[in-house]
Amino acid sequence: MPDSSFKAEAASRLGLIQRLAIMHRWLAVFSILASLSACASVAPISHRVAGCYAAGDGIGYNRLRLCLDRDGTYTSQLAGDIGPWHEASGTWSLSGDMIQLVAKTEKPVDWLARVRVASDKVLEPLSPSGELAWEPLKRESP
Repeated sequence: MPDSSFKAEAASRLGLIQRLAIMHRWLAVFSILASLSACASVAPISHRVAGCYAAGDGIGYNRLRLCLDRDGTYTSQLAGDIGPWHEASGTWSLSGDMIQLVAKTEKPVDWLARVRVASDKVLEPLSPSGELAWEPLKRESP
């Protein structure tokens, strides 16, 4: 028959094992929560490309400016030395590396319906055939 010290030691070890199991569960929960909060701090790709981009020097008809807002709306303006000659606004969406612009106020020029994300600082307006239609648009400083 086991003595009482053996029973006390066994009960103590059992209590320790139960506490370790509870701590292990809490550690797993905290690890999951930490990984979720880390994922939440990374901005979605669409938010990372949001901003204003421009190309051209404004002489003649060659200044293009495109602003993509975080709320999924955009404005675009094509201008030159006599001022703006084409403006459009609407919504935009991102699929892969392609931005699709859907005008609400005015039909955009054909080559400003699709834009490729070349990098986090450069967009490339594409013609309907998929070729580069304008010089790359560079992100403006905030």
